[in-house]
Amino acid sequence: MIRAISTGLAALCALAAGGSAQLATSPGYTLEAVSLGGAGGGTGSPGTAAFAAQEPASDDEPLASASFQLEVGFLTRYDLESGEPGLFDVSPASGPIAGGTPITLSGLHFDRGGTAGVVTVDVGGQPASSVVVVSDTTLTAVTPPGSYGPADVTVSTALGSAVRAGGHVFTPGLVTSPVAWQTGTLRIANHGPLGASFQTQFSTVATSIPLPPFGTLLIGPAPILDGVPITPYPASGLSEVIVPIPTSPSAAGTTLHFQTAAILSFAPLDVQLLNRQSVLLQ
Repeated sequence: MIRAISTGLAALCALAAGGSAQLATSPGYTLEAVSLGGAGGGTGSPGTAAFAAQEPASDDEPLASASFQLEVGFLTRYDLESGEPGLFDVSPASGPIAGGTPITLSGLHFDRGGTAGVVTVDVGGQPASSVVVVSDTTLTAVTPPGSYGPADVTVSTALGSAVRAGGHVFTPGLVTSPVAWQTGTLRIANHGPLGASFQTQFSTVATSIPLPPFGTLLIGPAPILDGVPITPYPASGLSEVIVPIPTSPSAAGTTLHFQTAAILSFAPLDVQLLNRQSVLLQ
């Protein structure tokens, strides 16, 4: 039984054909053994198991290419013998602030052979409804009302709890990379409804100034600079830009604060100031 992992060891990625994530056991796929020594190891059904080395190692590091997107995490951050739950994914990743979105949670130890007791799910600190334990690795629930932006999702059982930070985005909402490395990139993603538009701005100053009925200004007010111009939300509800970060020694260690103004209607005008996201330049 694997209990711990050291930084720099190989990370395990279980991939289905076409690049979608697989659980350790699912129809047509079984992960039979894992060795994290040396170059790593393990066996699985042909074409569905892959191993990725990650240096430096970090949890939930997104990886992407033109044909697939995946996340690398360490299953071994969980004590597999204690029975504490693990939470790997929440789908869909976003839904309206009114709540009522059916979500599926993937992880482990949601049932633990009947020993997990009553299972509860919180989204943004509020209890989700209609929680159903489908299996030891799958839960379903319905989101409560929330506030614009990312919300932590927490699964609790009699044996412990697990949190996926920002696991569900209440829309409209802004999500950015928490850290941007010089010569690297910064991800700015806006979730919102088709038919609405948004504009993202940023500042080196964080604030909290009520501006009813539009919400609360959380950046600036000076300086405020344009990040993403007025842009319609696409049919998918996710507008994402990847911004290259040039090298600037004087900028290292600077924190940028981003906020989006969602234009929900032009006639009559309905503008809502959304959540703030802070990005550390390294």
